[in-house]
Amino acid sequence: MHTVLRRCSPALVLAIALAGCSSASTAPPGAAPESANSASAPAATGKCDAVPDHAYDLPAGRFDEVSQQLAHATGCVVVYRDPGLASLPVNAVKGQISIRQALHQALDGTALRIAQDDANAMTVVRR
Repeated sequence: MHTVLRRCSPALVLAIALAGCSSASTAPPGAAPESANSASAPAATGKCDAVPDHAYDLPAGRFDEVSQQLAHATGCVVVYRDPGLASLPVNAVKGQISIRQALHQALDGTALRIAQDDANAMTVVRR
């Protein structure tokens, strides 16, 4: 079974995964999706590409705590299978950026990396 965020209860995991389902798109009808800015970003846009209406100002901290705060902001699911990753330190996250960009910022130069990346979920593993 996958560990999602802090090994939460199934009801909480479902609530986090569905958090962004009711939000409406701000793009006009028929507008083309924005192109991805990095080679690891997927072609399609989704919850992980949503930019919240506020800037992040998260201090450096534990991976599980930082990733949970990022996931709550957009509904993008951050998955990790190894419970040993939870307490590993990650960088501070600053700026009005997508969760995809924020997670890259948090993991840059740490023992963690994004192994799988799609429109609505990202899987993190040890380097």
